[in-house]
Amino acid sequence: MAQEPAGTALHDDAGCWQGLAMAEMKRLLHLAEPIIASCFVQNAVNIMSLMFVGHLGKLNLAGASLAISITSATGLNIVVSPLYLWFTL
Repeated sequence: MAQEPAGTALHDDAGCWQGLAMAEMKRLLHLAEPIIASCFVQNAVNIMSLMFVGHLGKLNLAGASLAISITSATGLNIVVSPLYLWFTL
């Protein structure tokens, strides 16, 4: 039997792990597709709302964009944080 050159066994193991990691990443991305799509749709709704308010004037547009920013940043955290606490109990 011929001996393998030094270091090839480690290289084969690394290739195996890389293949497993890529397969796992593809499965996770497939599972995350609905969440990614819902994030894009939510942003599209916010943009459409701002487009409608933009026709009313600059001041109204500034107020609506500020309200959407505050609601997105704090409102969702206030709603989602208790849910995380519920799952840890």
